[in-house]
Amino acid sequence: MSDKRLRTFLAIAPCQSAIHRLQSYCHTLAPLLPKSLVRWLPPSNWHITLKFLGNLSPDQLSGLEQELSHSLRDIHAVSIRLSLIDHFPNNKRPTVIAALADHNPPLNHIAECLSEAASHQGVPVAHKAFRPHISLARYRHKPKHDATQALPVPLDPIIFEAHHIQLLRSDTLPTGALYSKLASYPLLT
Repeated sequence: MSDKRLRTFLAIAPCQSAIHRLQSYCHTLAPLLPKSLVRWLPPSNWHITLKFLGNLSPDQLSGLEQELSHSLRDIHAVSIRLSLIDHFPNNKRPTVIAALADHNPPLNHIAECLSEAASHQGVPVAHKAFRPHISLARYRHKPKHDATQALPVPLDPIIFEAHHIQLLRSDTLPTGALYSKLASYPLLT
């Protein structure tokens, strides 16, 4: 097998109706935030990262895929509610503009299961607090306080069901990240 390592993560993609609603909010926000300050991400890249896995070898990926199939076999689909667009990770040092998901114990449980599955396969797991969000735009540089007055923006709640967990590959290109699906794991309905 090749030794080429792939930068990977596990994620949930929003449904098309959630994407359309988020696009509407982004179109409203875009004129308030200059292009010199933010780079809007393409909707095809929108997702909720459940677990960043890092650079994995093909052997690690193969083992992890089997472990994930086993670990997720009894996990049910989960409802996700987005209710706010705000700075992320915080207002003092924002790096992205994100749609934030409400507190969600079933989603937290899925993230924990994925961490355990990765750990069982020897994949180093960062123990950071899980804060589900969809990155909509990236700041090009640290914004000045007056440039961030457009946020936060409350949302008419956007609710969607997550029926699959995706294993994604991330390639960095001059134009931004390109994500490719390596595998998909259905959740019980």
